[in-house]
Amino acid sequence: MRIASKGHMAFAVIMIALGDIGLIKGDFTALWRPVPKAVRAREPLAYLCAPISVASGIGLLWQRTAAVTARVLFALLALRFLVWRVRALFVATLVEGTWSAGATLVFVATEPL
Repeated sequence: MRIASKGHMAFAVIMIALGDIGLIKGDFTALWRPVPKAVRAREPLAYLCAPISVASGIGLLWQRTAAVTARVLFALLALRFLVWRVRALFVATLVEGTWSAGATLVFVATEPL
């Protein structure tokens, strides 16, 4: 296991913790929010996102899988950003919180490639 930096280690551990919290709560954690309550199959989607967080955190800790894991996680976070955040900018432009896309972009920007 080769850890590039303390930040790399912290990011991986936080991803694992977010996944664990999601599995325990059965709901979306801060990383995967906001998915509207009206979305069909919201709970199964929450249980799908939690293992993705755990697996990506573990994958980032192993040198052999870190690069592939970082790319897959980047793609998933970018897709999430496009589906939920950009869409919200057009659907609910004047609603407070719609413009808080910065949280997602911070996760994407700090992704260790």
